[in-house]
Amino acid sequence: MPRGCEEEIIKFFDSYGISYHIVDETNHGIPISVTFNGREREDQLDAINALLPHTNGVLSATTAFGKTVTTAALIARRKTNVLILVHSKALLEQ
Repeated sequence: MPRGCEEEIIKFFDSYGISYHIVDETNHGIPISVTFNGREREDQLDAINALLPHTNGVLSATTAFGKTVTTAALIARRKTNVLILVHSKALLEQ
């Protein structure tokens, strides 16, 4: 099932009395040894703390928020490789 849809799919099944069995075959990543040596701002810490409890998510923030710093700090806390999707070559080259 697509990521982020589990709750709605379960509600749908439950509302129609449909029995189901979910087999989680999620790729949880590969452990990595990495540290973050920067310093996060308070708003960045808020974003990190909001994302940490979840297995997937989207960080959408304004220009100059520090999304790269926030993401680097988040990766260092999780210590797991990640997939980062960007919409332009310029962002990819950062």
